[in-house]
Amino acid sequence: MTRQYKDSLTCNNEKLYVQYKTLDSMFNPYKYGIRRSGMSTANWKGFHCDYVTNNEELYLNELHLVGNKISEESLQNA
Repeated sequence: MTRQYKDSLTCNNEKLYVQYKTLDSMFNPYKYGIRRSGMSTANWKGFHCDYVTNNEELYLNELHLVGNKISEESLQNA
């Protein structure tokens, strides 16, 4: 089985990796109509997220989708 990309969390300048028991994530772009444009055996869920904390609040810092493009319509509907 191919090792899967993991979500990361940067807290106090330390990068940690989040391990889920399923293919869940704290943020799911599909719930907002954002879709991937490709496939990868290293990323079954089709995306991974980088989170960061700031003033004790959690933020989605980067969203990495499998594929090389996102339609503007998909972003406008998000």
